Amino acid sequence: MGRALADLAIAFHRASTPQKKDWKELLVKSSSAARQQLANLTHPKGPGTCDHNAAERGINLVTSLPFFALGWQAFRQAKSEESRLWGASIMGVGAGAMAFHASAGEHRHWGRKLDYWVISLSTAALTRAIYPNVSGHKTAASLLLTPMQPLAVTTLNAAAMEIEFLKQARRNPELRPAHRIHMGATVLGAGCFVLEDFRPTLPLIHSVWHGLSAVALHTTNALVADADRRKLQAVAKGL
Repeated sequence: MGRALADLAIAFHRASTPQKKDWKELLVKSSSAARQQLANLTHPKGPGTCDHNAAERGINLVTSLPFFALGWQAFRQAKSEESRLWGASIMGVGAGAMAFHASAGEHRHWGRKLDYWVISLSTAALTRAIYPNVSGHKTAASLLLTPMQPLAVTTLNAAAMEIEFLKQARRNPELRPAHRIHMGATVLGAGCFVLEDFRPTLPLIHSVWHGLSAVALHTTNALVADADRRKLQAVAKGL
């Protein structure tokens, strides 16, 4: 009886060992795929996952146009050089997006990199617009890191902006409606951005991201205008 139980245990162990190996292999493959997706997000390579056909490419080009209008709006309402630079940078984002979606073949790879780079540079301009005393070293660091880590630069500058927007919305009730819309658009836009890499076959997800980003930028212009107002008040008071 004891020998039979021992033989049964050995047989069970042998039968289960390949299954464990399969689970290990699956875990390794899943981990490798996740790392690759993260690498694709942080270091843009290749043609990207959007523009599957001519219709989708056309829609992505059309939904890039609002960035020019938003940039021009920010440029016209600017009361400081930093804010004017921010407005110009948004128009640069529109140009970068159109260059990416219009590109094809071997140029597509560089079009995607350009798209990431201009977004990164625009967030550096935004930081200067809303933080009047930001160190020049921080701006230089953003510029130097953009070619290597554009998403990291974008994330850090955007996080700084979100903190400032929340702080100023608490102080100024007139900013609160814009801040609420901004937060909703930002959260949904971030979800679309990540979803596009994990579900690349979803149609028009990039166009939706364009639209949500435009809403977020429109409300960000309210924060920049408020920052200009506070700068002028400080100058008037001799601070």
